[in-house]
Amino acid sequence: MAAEVIEGRPADVLAAAGAAADLLVLGSHGHSRVRHTVLGSVSEDCIRKATCPVVVIPVPIDQPRQTAEPVLRN
Repeated sequence: MAAEVIEGRPADVLAAAGAAADLLVLGSHGHSRVRHTVLGSVSEDCIRKATCPVVVIPVPIDQPRQTAEPVLRN
């Protein structure tokens, strides 16, 4: 496994990496609309800038855990 650290704006760096790729796959944090409006979206910026297809995988919404019915004891 190899790793590389590249300085720069995340969307610019990812879009540049996607130039040599067949597909760019990104994860979405699923931030609220307010935070999204203030900070923007790396995924959306990549979709606009990448020259290859981009797939954004959303973070699953946490479902409440199913719990057993409480046991009533007399």
